[in-house]
Amino acid sequence: MAESEEEREKRNLRELEGKNVAFYSTLLSAWIQTRMERDKTLITLSSAAIALLVTILTTIGINQIYTLFFCVVAFLCFGLCVGTSLHIYQLNSIHLENELGSENKDIKLEKYDKVPSIFFLFGVFFLCSFGVSSANLSFLKTESLKVNNQNNIQINTVEKEDKSLGGIGRLKPKEPANKPQENETPANDKK
Repeated sequence: MAESEEEREKRNLRELEGKNVAFYSTLLSAWIQTRMERDKTLITLSSAAIALLVTILTTIGINQIYTLFFCVVAFLCFGLCVGTSLHIYQLNSIHLENELGSENKDIKLEKYDKVPSIFFLFGVFFLCSFGVSSANLSFLKTESLKVNNQNNIQINTVEKEDKSLGGIGRLKPKEPANKPQENETPANDKK
């Protein structure tokens, strides 16, 4: 039996309804994943930045008070970024429970959304400041060493010349102090 026009129209509407539900479900899932990925990425990058700071500190150390300041503030910013992102994960689970009909109180998550990003951006700024100040100190130290090495080379060159052939003039035969004159005969010859 062939499908009537009315049945075909109902079937098309059910298919369209199913496609709309699937489309909405896919978009909602993608939106949630994107939001969660942002927090995961911030946690990963902040943890890597903390590890980088620890590596730099154990390698070169701290030479100036302002590099210590940059380092401490960067540590705090990245640590707060990780902490607030983890707190948001916990609040997200509570919010999902609320949406499923649990009796927990409603949580406004919007006020927490930008906080990890702000901490991360400040952390990046202070990490870059720390890097630039450390590079500047290293550059100045290298330049100072070059100048000192050039001065030492010049001093060593003068000392080497003095030690090698500079004293040859002292070895030149000297004339005796009581040199007889040509008209005089030595005392032994007068006899």
